[in-house]
Amino acid sequence: MKLFTYFTTFIVPCLSFSNQRYIPKANLAVFGVTGKTGQCVLKQASSMNKGVFSLVRPKNSIRSDSSHTLYYGDVTSIDDVNQVYDGNVITGTIICLGGSTSEVGNTMLTDGTKNIIECILKSKLASKKIAIVTSIGAGDSINQPPLFFKILMNTVLKDAFVDKNNQEALFLDQNGIGKDLDFTIVRPSGLTDDNLKNIYVIEDGSGTIPRMSVAEFLLNAIYDKKFPYTGTAVCITGEENNINGELFNSKL
Repeated sequence: MKLFTYFTTFIVPCLSFSNQRYIPKANLAVFGVTGKTGQCVLKQASSMNKGVFSLVRPKNSIRSDSSHTLYYGDVTSIDDVNQVYDGNVITGTIICLGGSTSEVGNTMLTDGTKNIIECILKSKLASKKIAIVTSIGAGDSINQPPLFFKILMNTVLKDAFVDKNNQEALFLDQNGIGKDLDFTIVRPSGLTDDNLKNIYVIEDGSGTIPRMSVAEFLLNAIYDKKFPYTGTAVCITGEENNINGELFNSKL
C-alpha cells in the first residue's frame, strides 16, 4: 500500500509532467512569412499541422497563434535570427525573403541567409534541410526568362539579382558556407495568385506559377525524405501550354 501511494503521489505526476513538456512537433522555421509566398507556406504548413517559427520586422502586423510563434527583429542581425533557433527543435527551414532593394537594402538576401545558415550550423536541434526561393533568371538560368524580364534584370532589378546570385552562391559555390546543408534552391517563374496547378521542373522556358504551387514544392523539399532535387538549384513553372519539362509529383 505504501508503495502504491508513493507511485501515485510522486512517480505518476512526474510522468504526466514529462508528457506535457515533450510533445514532438514538425516545426518549420520560415523567413519572409509576411510576403505572399511566405503566407502560402504558412497556410499550407498549418493545414499539415506543422508548427512554424518566424522572424518578422516589428512594423509588420501579423498574428501568431498556437501553431505559429513570432519573433521580432531583422534577418540581417544574427542575434535576431538566433531567436528562432535558440532552444527550438526545427525540422526544416524555408527562406522566401524579398522586397524592393530601396526598402530592404542591396544585400539583405545574402546577409540574412548567411545568418540563417550560421544559426543552423550552430544549433544542435535544427535539421540541415533548407529550401530557398530565388527566381528564374538567377545563376545559370540567366537565359531562361522572356526578353522583357531580361531587360528588367539588367535595369530596375539589377541590384536585386546581384543579391540573389550572391545568396545562391552561399550554397552552390565550392567554399559556400551552406554547401554542406541539405539545400534546395527553388527558382520559380512568374508568380501569380492562382489556385494550385501542376508543377514542372524545367531547364528552358519560363511561364507562370501560382505561389501556392511554389509553397507546395518548398514543403516537399523539407518533408519528402526522397526529394529528388536536394543539393541542386531548380527552375519550376506551372501547368502551361507547350511546356518542356518534368512533371513534379507531390508526396505530401
